[in-house]
Amino acid sequence: MGGLEGHLPAMGMIVLQVHYAVQTMLTRAALLHGMSTRVFVSYRQAIATLALAPLVFSSTKRLEKIDVRSLRSLAKILGTALCVGGAMIMALLKGQKLLHMEFLLSRHAFGLQGDNWLLGCVLLLICCFTWSFWLIMQVPISSSCPDHVLSTFWFCFMATIQTTIFTLVFEPDFQAWHLDSPIEYSSCLYTGIGTAISFFIQCWCISERGPLFCAMFNPLCTVITAIISITLLHEELYVGSLIGAFGVITGLYIVLWGKAKETEGIKGEAKPNVQDDEIHCKIDLEEPLLAEKSENITESKMNV
Repeated sequence: MGGLEGHLPAMGMIVLQVHYAVQTMLTRAALLHGMSTRVFVSYRQAIATLALAPLVFSSTKRLEKIDVRSLRSLAKILGTALCVGGAMIMALLKGQKLLHMEFLLSRHAFGLQGDNWLLGCVLLLICCFTWSFWLIMQVPISSSCPDHVLSTFWFCFMATIQTTIFTLVFEPDFQAWHLDSPIEYSSCLYTGIGTAISFFIQCWCISERGPLFCAMFNPLCTVITAIISITLLHEELYVGSLIGAFGVITGLYIVLWGKAKETEGIKGEAKPNVQDDEIHCKIDLEEPLLAEKSENITESKMNV
């Protein structure tokens, strides 16, 4: 692939991270208005399923290889470490304030009392493991079901059933399903349609470039979210955020460089095989003709 077509997976993943950043901000706004998290997830998956249904009705196995002796493999390892390390620095290290020295709203208004920080970290860690498993599982799923719209539809449909049952069990009050404000309506609508589109793009990019390529763009969402929070919500900017953002971007660039070199190496290895096949075909075509010609000469000599 060359030209613009070769860059489509990277462009799609960057757009996807921008969507995830906006989705995070809208989700937070809806939850701060008092909307139940379980109800919100149920609405999001249901809207995503409904958005995919019209497309469904109208309408190879690749794993990541690592060779420590290869420069491109070392680049992927180093880039991965930088991306993950940069994201962790942005989340955990603050340092000195650079912008917005006075916080506009109290921490209590944003629900940051800190009572459930440990539980939140554990749940986020579990979420990271399950998300990694989901990315890897898309490789065999894409091989058995090349139609990404169909696989995305079934994913959202099953998630709708699971989240709805879970919400009804732990939150039987039907009043919680009532949407009271425009921000709740807009958040559910945007995240629902965005979920349908984002999972389709994710599946397509995994089938094109593999799970590692897609996973390496996730820390970029942290950088975009920080930029949106600072510019639009006037939240605080720390030195740690800048250091982490630099690490994320540098690591992402190194990983993409390693993947590009790996792709060039695969193409270079494939060319000699094609040339050998052409030579064998040429020999196979010439040998019968030469044999037939020699037989004709022998027969003519005997007749003489």
